[in-house]
Amino acid sequence: MPTVSIEGFSELFQVDEEETLFDALDNCGHELPHSCLAGTCGTCKVIILTGQDNLSPPSELEKMTIQAIKQNYNRIHGKNSLANQTIRLACQAKILQGDVKIKILN
Repeated sequence: MPTVSIEGFSELFQVDEEETLFDALDNCGHELPHSCLAGTCGTCKVIILTGQDNLSPPSELEKMTIQAIKQNYNRIHGKNSLANQTIRLACQAKILQGDVKIKILN
């Protein structure tokens, strides 16, 4: 059974395959920040620290939302502030297999 860990939290969450990161963690009693849960608002954005290959590929909608998040984040925090970071939307990224470690991006 795959696990998800969150940087800054001691818990290791056992999750089911084929669930989104958001649903998997919510089912374990840990609610991530969210709004639309449809992949358009970007509120549930997370950085994938390890295990990005254990997640489903991003859809075109998710890619567009992530691009907008990066542009806005770079405008506020400085160019390339998210360089070399894998950003995903927890409401869209499905756990396929294996473990994943995330960081909540504020």
